[in-house]
Amino acid sequence: SDPIHRSKNRGREFYQLANAAKKISLLTKADAERLKRNWAYMLAQTRGQPFEVFVRAAEAALLHHFNIHSHCDEKWCRAKKWSEEEQSKYRLQYWNLPEDEGIYRQCRAIHDKYTSEEELRKLYHDFNTNATESFHSFLTTKFCPKHLNLCGTKCGEGRLYMAVGIITLGYEEYCSKL
Repeated sequence: SDPIHRSKNRGREFYQLANAAKKISLLTKADAERLKRNWAYMLAQTRGQPFEVFVRAAEAALLHHFNIHSHCDEKWCRAKKWSEEEQSKYRLQYWNLPEDEGIYRQCRAIHDKYTSEEELRKLYHDFNTNATESFHSFLTTKFCPKHLNLCGTKCGEGRLYMAVGIITLGYEEYCSKL
């Protein structure tokens, strides 16, 4: 499956938790953004790594937010390098267990849906859909706007072929071959 879309779906669930009433959840929008960003960074940084590293990093994407750095990599986690004094000084930058157990359980429930071995195996590949998404955006903004119904028409087909030609060859080469 597509890691970018998985990241967006996972992030959306955290944002829904952040938008809930305070008696339901204390998660903030900033927390939701950090949890989404941690996951996206994890996906990007573990590309090409062994599956065990990928699994460990997936766990770190949540635990890091709760000041648990045992799964973090020293390359990106500043907290692993902190002295005892710095740890107590910067402690308030994170949610902390056990005092924030309720919010941790809510986040853990979302996190667990995306981190079973089966779900992680679906994400463990080197492919993404950036090129496809870029082409779709190019096609719908420049050649076949969504407000026009060009489906099944010769005009729509011609516009599609033109867009494919430009994406494949580049604008100048496409125009010179015409």
